[in-house]
Amino acid sequence: MTTRANETTGRIQEAARQLSFEVIASSEGWPSPRDVRRPGKPRPRWVTPQLLEFERRARLAGWSASAAAAQMRSVRSILKVAARQRGRAVDLRGLFLDADLLAAAACDAERLDGRGDDPLTDDTLASRRIAARLLMRLMEDYLGVDADVQIEKFHIALRRRCELKGQTYCLKSGRPSGRKPDPPTERDIEAQLREVNACRSAYYAERNVAFICLLAATGLRLGSAIEIDGRDFYRLGSNLCLAVPREKCKRESVQVYIPPEVEAGLVRYVTAFNRYITERGSMQRIGFGVAGRLWRSPPDRAWTSGAAAKMIWFHSARTALQPYGPHAIRRFVAQSLVKTMPRRAVAEALRWEGVATLDEHYGPAPGRCLEASARPSTVAGERRPESARVGT
Repeated sequence: MTTRANETTGRIQEAARQLSFEVIASSEGWPSPRDVRRPGKPRPRWVTPQLLEFERRARLAGWSASAAAAQMRSVRSILKVAARQRGRAVDLRGLFLDADLLAAAACDAERLDGRGDDPLTDDTLASRRIAARLLMRLMEDYLGVDADVQIEKFHIALRRRCELKGQTYCLKSGRPSGRKPDPPTERDIEAQLREVNACRSAYYAERNVAFICLLAATGLRLGSAIEIDGRDFYRLGSNLCLAVPREKCKRESVQVYIPPEVEAGLVRYVTAFNRYITERGSMQRIGFGVAGRLWRSPPDRAWTSGAAAKMIWFHSARTALQPYGPHAIRRFVAQSLVKTMPRRAVAEALRWEGVATLDEHYGPAPGRCLEASARPSTVAGERRPESARVGT
């Protein structure tokens, strides 16, 4: 019995190592998806070889691990809704070759997310549309069609069901978007930092303070900040800088300057974590230039974006009149910078392509924006304005 089990395990591991498009295209002899496991982490039962290959190609194309997994889950939700609409199972190729079915399933999957109950914003098709376009680009050889032609058919089918809004589609036609809640003020963030710093346990206070200060000083998105590696830090003269890889799925790295007070908070966190982990007999270390994720959660695990967002929501609910999340801190940075810098400079500092996002989410410029006499844009190695810094 033991010999047979070992042979089965060896066959599954060999099949997983030889994962390729040819194996997926002709899946005879392929182990059941529930038997295929990645080393160290089990896969859900719904993960098929085709979805695994899609995730693998997304990683090779430059997407982060969390973003690639999110795209795979979006495709899975579309498949699930399409099967419910047809009354039978639908395979990946059959779904993406039928543009009308794909558009209908994507719209219904987006509605089932529950975001349509939000009175402040319209329900848009952003995540499912991006996932569908990405799969048609990356799995073009598997689908056997021209990706550009199929994507155009998909957009034509979407226009019959949705209202085109900017570069995405709105599921609720004719409903105006409400006003977004105001971002936190500098006083709110300082109160939150005092609250976090008072919760002394292990190294959590130092980590949480350093993380919030990093968001408030640089305006990084949560996904980019949580995946920072120790090797992403470098020195430019006497200044500490950070190379954020593929922010929001962009190929090129984004260079971010770290103010001295934020650097001091990061040093305190690194020291506290290394002392904590040394007392427990572990050899793992974090630091500037050290390989491995910077933000950690014991025992020796990487801190997740969900846990970081929950921490910010929890402490803001105890100090602010209106609780806020990590993206509200980014909005605080944007509104602080727009008071002293030209709007195009703010867009460059927050790594937006043009001022369209700034105008859409923060309102158009009142009259003429500041001219060249205002403070320069923040790029790699340059200092941020004092208004965008928050002390530790």
